[in-house]
Amino acid sequence: MNPEQWRDYKSALAQDLEQAEALPFNAYTDPELYEAEQQHIFYTDWVFVCAAQQLQQPGDYCALKLAGEPIAVLRGQDGQLRALSNVCRHRGTPLLDNTLVSSATASYAPIMPGLTTTKAS
Repeated sequence: MNPEQWRDYKSALAQDLEQAEALPFNAYTDPELYEAEQQHIFYTDWVFVCAAQQLQQPGDYCALKLAGEPIAVLRGQDGQLRALSNVCRHRGTPLLDNTLVSSATASYAPIMPGLTTTKAS
């Protein structure tokens, strides 16, 4: 997708609600448009993954693929939220299951070195 096509696409998406129309069918199936969205949206800006309130306790995490990249957002023992690659650098395997594990919603969390897991009541 050339820059002019991308600009036209963005312009169509920025219409006021009263002027908005449904996206054309190819917006859901066109590999070129998919790649352009990856490059212009997911690789250049912050993207919402989950609410901080869902990860209240140390060891709570959300793991998913975002723009084809496996990521994990977790709350550390120090209470800080961190986002990192969900791939072991040594073995190239996933570290956490692609899911949301929260002390408020789950009965267990997988054990990772340095994290405290919390059982839900």
